[in-house]
Amino acid sequence: MVYSVKSGYQVALNDKFNDRCSASNPNSKWWLRLWNLNIPPKVRIFLWQVCNNDIPSLLNLQSRKIISNTTCSRCKKGVEDSAHALLWCPKAKKVWYKTTFWSIMEKFIGYHSLDLIRWLLDNVKKDDIEAWCMVLWSSWLNRNNFIHNNKVIAPDELLNWVFSFLKEFQNSRIISTYVVSSCYVIYSSSWSPPPLGSLKLNIDVAMKANFSHIRIGEVIRNDKGEVVSALSKHLDGSFSADLREYLALREGLLLAKRPGFSVRLVEADAVNVVSVVNSNRFLSSIVGPVISDVKALFRDVGVINSQAIPRNRNVVAHTLASLAFSSYEDKTWLFEKPDCIAYLL
Repeated sequence: MVYSVKSGYQVALNDKFNDRCSASNPNSKWWLRLWNLNIPPKVRIFLWQVCNNDIPSLLNLQSRKIISNTTCSRCKKGVEDSAHALLWCPKAKKVWYKTTFWSIMEKFIGYHSLDLIRWLLDNVKKDDIEAWCMVLWSSWLNRNNFIHNNKVIAPDELLNWVFSFLKEFQNSRIISTYVVSSCYVIYSSSWSPPPLGSLKLNIDVAMKANFSHIRIGEVIRNDKGEVVSALSKHLDGSFSADLREYLALREGLLLAKRPGFSVRLVEADAVNVVSVVNSNRFLSSIVGPVISDVKALFRDVGVINSQAIPRNRNVVAHTLASLAFSSYEDKTWLFEKPDCIAYLL
């Protein structure tokens, strides 16, 4: 074995953390510090996967005999293990260069991401490690967006979004109890933006007479009216009027939950449905479990206000729902504006 600074560091690190830092040991002081960071649960789970080398990097997929080629899809050079995908790929580094963390990270080039996480937890203040973890998570989202959609978010835009998301999440936790407002209908001829720095979800259902299926449209927009995510989807089956709306609402909340968005407001043009989800009533009928799912998802994504609006304030979601009648495929947009609604924005 050839001794080097790197190998010496690895020995010292293993000696220091071996008895208390294993991700498989949930009682270790190191792991508890990581798990108690004030960041969204999805990000904590993602960090747990990183620490256990369990994210689906190309190298991990090869080890599971799912793929054979491990060359990074973005830079076309290095082997894509988790550290390469999240930290050292030239494409990932374009984001890290924009942060104050790079001056620390460049000293760890070539190390495993777990080593860097350990060092940061011991040497960086809590607010900074929370921000670093959010950037790490957003780097993975950007990687996935490239692989699945052949698109990436510009570094400045990605950082602005992820830090706004963190601030929104942390501010929402100041509220000690989960309360949503009573149902009320707002009459206006146009869509109104959510509070500064927050997101709003609009949902709608479309159907045709004598058809045993429905179409749903969902759109998540920021305070500038920009589309963050959108969905046009088919749901097959015969559903009651209220159940259709509950299912659409659940799909919209899942649209927010999957990428980890924090949605402050939800709007729908079904007064009955909004009234029920804002109440403490439990319905034992077939819609009961769906309503329970919706309320749980409200908590997961940070909804604090759900309101009913007239159809003329829900035109974008309705257009997306109607689009599904002319398409055989479900469509999801992330950080892009669907062409079919461009004229409405």
